[in-house]
Order: sequence, then structure tokens, then C-alpha cells
Amino acid sequence: TYYPRVTGVGVVVEGWARRLAKLGIHPIILAPEHPPTPYYPPHEPPPEAEVLRLPSKPVPFAPGLRAMQAVGPIWEALVNKLKGRNTLVHAQDPLAAGRIALQLSKATKAPLIVHVHSPVFGTEARDWLPGLVGPVAQPLLHTAARRAVRSLCLRADAVLAVTDFVADLFDARGIPRPKVLPCGIEKPFPLDTSPDIRGVHSIPKDAPLLLYVGRLDPDKGITELLLAFKYILREEPHAVLLLVGGGPFQPNYQKKARRLGIAQRVVFAGWCQHRDVWRYYRQADLFIIANRDEAQGLVALEAQACGLPVVGYRTGGIGLMVADGLTGILAAPNPQNLAAAAVELLRNEKLRRKLGAAGPSRAAAFSADENLNQLLNIYREVLSKHQNQDAGKL
Repeated sequence: TYYPRVTGVGVVVEGWARRLAKLGIHPIILAPEHPPTPYYPPHEPPPEAEVLRLPSKPVPFAPGLRAMQAVGPIWEALVNKLKGRNTLVHAQDPLAAGRIALQLSKATKAPLIVHVHSPVFGTEARDWLPGLVGPVAQPLLHTAARRAVRSLCLRADAVLAVTDFVADLFDARGIPRPKVLPCGIEKPFPLDTSPDIRGVHSIPKDAPLLLYVGRLDPDKGITELLLAFKYILREEPHAVLLLVGGGPFQPNYQKKARRLGIAQRVVFAGWCQHRDVWRYYRQADLFIIANRDEAQGLVALEAQACGLPVVGYRTGGIGLMVADGLTGILAAPNPQNLAAAAVELLRNEKLRRKLGAAGPSRAAAFSADENLNQLLNIYREVLSKHQNQDAGKL
């Protein structure tokens, strides 16, 4: 859940670390060691954060993910350092990181918060499995993942979910509903349209430009996005789909684009530093995402912050982050409907400008600064409750 693997969670965690340090709170980011890979870019952590990396193993059936191991001198030194300190453990993932977070909480007697950034009781685990394991094993693995998450959440001092969509998935399974705390987004970098993104990627100036930003992983709906773009090209043959992001599955999606006969109109730009992504938002015609159950959709908020209208599904977190008919167009979840919404927006410049102009005020409701204030209130509540419980045992 932390770099070099690029995720919205990583951006948010670093934002929290910078702000906590300014308040005199020492942030430690505990993350897995990552061997060098060709699909993740170099990363420099913020100087305010102490990043500790534990030995790790690959996560089965999830290429690119690593699971930390509670062993070695770094782990032992961390436990000793935190014992007796005013400490709180905030896990950003109930599967890969949750187990280690629980161990650290127990070893240091610190309260544990589990923050759920993904639809773990939806289809996320299942999205990774086709092609990696047989159809008989898929439901068994999906059930095992859900049981592990349920067990961890029931043992945590507090559970947070990034949207009501994720919280509703807990309700549906009779698990205590988490408190909802969406993640916030950073302010866009000052207006800067250089370099010319179209020029960098050899995209004609008059080509309708659709943008996607994010991981190219199975849980992000990339296959549906490529299918939708094939339908879009039937109506707008000069359109270009620009995908900013990457990951171990990128070659698979490049092959998929070739099989669909759309490769000449699809640009795989690879990763860029987060400070540079705002240029892409500002120079595209619309943002498009085809994930049916995105937990929140920080990229959709970032697009709106830059005045870029969004086309996506009305399900999941995207349906909560985008105001349908005000900052974007939301469609019923299938590629044909998504394509129809995109074509409507591409052909109506006046509507694009109207929706784009409303985006920044929508995104402002999810500012990273306000998000930290909400998080601090939760930290105070959990620490106070934990301290009172300890006092009651004396």
C-alpha cells in the first residue's frame, strides 16, 4: 500500500505524514521491501516521514503486491521504540498490511485503526483471480479473503471506510458499520501547461482526448475501458485514449488494445510523478473511468479540481464523488453506456465547459487539509478511549 507501488493511498499517506509532522507528531510509514521492478518508477519519500521497510514476500495471485513480515532487526527496534509511547497504529489495508498492523498493535499495546480503501466485500479480490487460478479455487480464495478482513475489523479499536459505498458492503454482511472518512486530495499545482502533453505523446491537436489516470490493474476496469473506447471510435474515429499509469499488467492491456483493433488510438504513457499529473488533467477533453466498484475515486476528484469533466459509472465511489449532470456524466455500468456518455460530452463543447467549471467547487469539499482535521478528531477519540480502558484496568 506504499511506494514504489503507485496508488492514491500512497499519495494520501504522504500528505498525512507531512501535515502530522508540522503538528509535532512523528509519522512512521511501515512498508514492505520491494525488489527493483521495471513497472514502478523511482520514488523519494517526503523528508518529514520516517519510512521503515520490513522483509516481504509476494502476495499470492496479486502481481506487484508485497506482504510485510514481522521479523528482523527493523521490526524488533520499532517495537522497542514504541513501547510505552503515545502511539497509534493506522492500517491502510485490511489484507496485506492489516495482519502486521495487528501484530504491532499487540506488541506495543497501541490502539489499532483499520482504514478500508477498497471494496473488500465487493468484487475486488475476485477481479484479480481470473487467469491466475482456476474457476473452482476462485470462490474459495474470495471467501478466505473476506473472512480475514472480517476477523481483523472485529479486533480493531476503530474501522474507517472511505465512502458509504464501502461501508454499505459491511452492513450487507452483518459486520459493524465503519465510520466513513473519505480521503482528501492535494491542491493542484499552479497552472502550468508546459510541456505540451499532446506534443510529448504525438497526439494531434484536433484529436478529442480522453484521459485515464491510475493503476493498470485488474480491479480498475481497464478491460471495460478499452471496450468502451472501441465503441467510442465508431462515433469519433479521431479520438485518442491516453492512459497515465502502469503496473505489471500493462503488457496484457497493450495486447488487449491490439486485439480490439484500437492500439493506434490508445497511448500508454506510463507513470509520471504526482506533481506532474495535473498537466494531463488540464490538457485533456474529458476524464473517463470504467471501474464499476471504485472504493472512492481520488483521480475523479483530481480531474474535477482541474476543471475536467468526468465520465464514469454511477455505481461505487465514482457515483458518490461525481455530481451527475453537474460535474460529469454517470452511466449504467456497461461499456456501451459509458461510450455513449463520452460521445455525448465530446460532441458538446458547451456542456463540457459547463461541467468542467463546476468541478473545482465539488473537489474542494475533499481538501487534504480538512481531511486531516477529521482524521485528527478520530485519532483523539481512539486514543482517549484506549487510555480510559487502560486506566480502568489499574
